[in-house]
Amino acid sequence: RHVYEEANKALRSSREKEERLMLLEAWSDFESEEGDDLSQKQVADLMPRRVKKRRKIETEDGSDQGWEEYFDYIFPEDEAAKPNLKLLAMAKMWKKQKETVTDEAEAEEAPADDTEERIPIVEE
Repeated sequence: RHVYEEANKALRSSREKEERLMLLEAWSDFESEEGDDLSQKQVADLMPRRVKKRRKIETEDGSDQGWEEYFDYIFPEDEAAKPNLKLLAMAKMWKKQKETVTDEAEAEEAPADDTEERIPIVEE
């Protein structure tokens, strides 16, 4: 178990997701044969989510060739290390929305350029 734990730490720092997945699967197989329920649950909690993503493909001359779909793995430990990303994204959206509302309010308050202002003429 210690060997699996050390290997998982090393692969986490090297960012090799597929190799880390293979290690966790081997560790899970080991725990299903030799471990108890608690150790199996601990390894199961380390298993990643599989997410389908897309990226642009460019040819050697720089022109777009289309999109490529691939699978990415999101590990729970990596997600826990970055809890503020979602909060930051929401804050940026809120700020952008606030700016658009402010711009619309200023546009309503300011008179339009094409309106005529009438000045009364007083005869004496």
